[in-house]
Amino acid sequence: MTLIVDRPRQQWLCALAIVLFGAFVVWEGLHYSLGTGFQLGPGAFPVGTGAILMLLGVGVLLEPTSADDEAVPRLRPVLAVGAGIIAWSYLVDRYGLYPATFALVGLSALGGRDLGPVAASAIALVLCVGGQLIFIQGLGLPLDAFKW
Repeated sequence: MTLIVDRPRQQWLCALAIVLFGAFVVWEGLHYSLGTGFQLGPGAFPVGTGAILMLLGVGVLLEPTSADDEAVPRLRPVLAVGAGIIAWSYLVDRYGLYPATFALVGLSALGGRDLGPVAASAIALVLCVGGQLIFIQGLGLPLDAFKW
């Protein structure tokens, strides 16, 4: 395990960027009312999110590494998840929540090697049902489960 001062420059810069972005979000959130514990104001969410980002930035810096770790960027997962998000945003208005979520999970699963089609389908189904219960029925968002 390497000491914090022995971290690669890229890791320092990444952690610093996350902490600075979190601080910016907190700063901007403080311009709004935080509200009370029972009735949160519009500034409570950005302040909380920014604080979590700052903690995650510190976590990036404190992450244990060894001398033989090589950070090899993998492009396939990034492209697969990005394609899934783009597909979901395109399909949700045209075909509904269920087909869009199945496309999202299916495309995102192509980015890894561990998730088979049965597991991806099960995850997509759970996300669809959860999304319908929370967003369509619970929050009343104007989404269709299926739209043909």
